[in-house]
Amino acid sequence: APGSNGLAFVFQSFLDEVAHASGRDALEFHLELLRERRTTGAPSNFNNERMSAALNLVAEKAGWGKRSLPKGTALGLAYYFSHQGYVAHVAEVTAGNGQQVKVNKVWVAADVGGHIVNPSGAENQVQGAVIDGISQILGQEITIARADNRLSHDVDGGGSEGDRRCCERVGGRVGVAGPYRPAPGACAQ
Repeated sequence: APGSNGLAFVFQSFLDEVAHASGRDALEFHLELLRERRTTGAPSNFNNERMSAALNLVAEKAGWGKRSLPKGTALGLAYYFSHQGYVAHVAEVTAGNGQQVKVNKVWVAADVGGHIVNPSGAENQVQGAVIDGISQILGQEITIARADNRLSHDVDGGGSEGDRRCCERVGGRVGVAGPYRPAPGACAQ
C-alpha cells in the first residue's frame, strides 16, 4: 500500500489544485470527473458509481457546503480506488498563526464490497489509515525541480509516538463514515 498512498497524495493534490484554479467547488468538480466512464488502460474493476457514492456519503456526513466554518478552518476531500476498495475522506483542518496546521476531524466512507468478516478489524484499518495519512501529510513534501521528483517523509518528526494517540473515535461506523477526531494536540504540528 505505500505506493498507493504516495500516488493518491499526488493525484488528489493535483486535482484539488485544478479545482481551486478553476474556481469550482471541489466536491462538484470531482463528481463531474466521475460522471463519465473512463478506463485507465490497465485491467481494472473501477466503478464510477461506487466511487461517487462513497464521495457523496462522506461529504454528506461532513456537512460539505451546509455549514459555516470559523475563520482559518476549511474542509478538504480526497478519494482513491485501491486494492478493489473505494475510499473517500473529508478532513476539517485549521491553519493557525504561523501557518501551523491542525487536523480537527476526518470523516471516512469506504466501500470494500462484499461482507466484512471482522468489523472491528476493518474499523482499525480505517483508523490506522487516517493516522498514517495525517502523519504523512504533516511531515511529507514533494519537490519537483528539473524533472527531479523526490518524496520525503520525516518518519521521526511525523509523530511516531503521536500516531498511537492521534485518533479517537467519535461516531459513525466503517462503511458509513467517521468522524474520527485527533486527540487534543496530538496531531497539531
